[in-house]
Amino acid sequence: MIKNQEAHIASAKCEYASLLMLKRLDADQCNILSWNKIFMDKGYICLEYDLLQTSLFDFLRARHFKPLSVCEIRPIIQQVAIALYHLRGFSLIHADLKLDNIMFVNHPEEPYRVKVIDFGLAVKQSHARVGSYLQSRDYRAPEVLLGLPLTTAIDVWSLGCIAVYLYLGCPLYHSATEYNMLQSIMETQGALPKAMLQKGQKTSTYFRWDEKSSCWRLKTPEHYQKDSGRTPKDNRKIRVPNLDQLLYLQPWRFTQGVDKVAELSDRGAFVDIIKCMLQPDPSIRRTPRNILLHKFFDLSHLNAFKSCSYVQRASGTMGSHLHNKLIKQLKECSQKQTKQLLTSNKIPSESNNRQPKKQHCTKEYKPLVPGLSSSLIVEQAIQDWWVRRGHDRALQRKSRRGQKLVYITLQI
Repeated sequence: MIKNQEAHIASAKCEYASLLMLKRLDADQCNILSWNKIFMDKGYICLEYDLLQTSLFDFLRARHFKPLSVCEIRPIIQQVAIALYHLRGFSLIHADLKLDNIMFVNHPEEPYRVKVIDFGLAVKQSHARVGSYLQSRDYRAPEVLLGLPLTTAIDVWSLGCIAVYLYLGCPLYHSATEYNMLQSIMETQGALPKAMLQKGQKTSTYFRWDEKSSCWRLKTPEHYQKDSGRTPKDNRKIRVPNLDQLLYLQPWRFTQGVDKVAELSDRGAFVDIIKCMLQPDPSIRRTPRNILLHKFFDLSHLNAFKSCSYVQRASGTMGSHLHNKLIKQLKECSQKQTKQLLTSNKIPSESNNRQPKKQHCTKEYKPLVPGLSSSLIVEQAIQDWWVRRGHDRALQRKSRRGQKLVYITLQI
């Protein structure tokens, strides 16, 4: 129900136009709110939708913002990415993707089944005005902050912020001002690309040009307050020095054995997909299609640990989402394109260049080194597990030749 006021009427018209466009899609397959009709009642504009259960924000609040596990986050992010994939097909920017606008359909009967709602700020990419204020502040993309041309990539950034919110139980970039937002992004992900700062309409609001180094530098809090009249305030509950640190910001559910390695590998894949979505440069930020093809969703990075309880739990949580038809079609299309590329360039396939299998029981390895990126940490942990497993098997083979059988308990 929307008030019969000029601002609200304009918002209702935008939402109606977007919903009319999306009416051609299968709402259930595309994970988008199903819209039925529009009518007037006592001076109010009314939009009728299918009844949904509760938003992700209300769900988190009901559990006192206790973080979700990676296994629980995976199906939610996949479904929202599917919705963004279809929105991108219409060149439609949702522009207000947040926890409040993602709702459970019926959580008790269909666990983690969600739909995207609220298209009141949705806009065609060609009609998006540069410099306009879109997205809630905690989910606002760098290009919106800087006043750059807007694309569907801003929704992918919001999805990355949602994923981290669910993982931490609080926003990654929670600040009182846009200045603090940019400050937080740069602390976590490094300096913004120079090309973005050069083209941004609002760059001079937050940055100053340094003649000596010929680059843009973020203003000091005092300088920003003097120029804007606004007092910077950092409201973050958790400070993340870099995205790789997300590996350690949840307690481990498994402390030893193959389950610990599987959990570490899964968190590594989660951090990797977060990096893909929270890439500051929109020109190289992953599209929804590329996000859906990431190994994080098909659990291919866990193939070596299929029998362990962690992987069984991950597969069980995904349920039917693990074999989504759209993702299957995208994979087949991607494989065909790869084959065509290999044929056209006459590049020998992998089958013709197979390397001999590595002997894990004799391979040298290095222990985990603090400060490495999450991908290297995960790779070394798995390598460490394979080496120990190889030694274990070698000792067992040796013991069967006449010595007493020795079992070694794997601990990582």
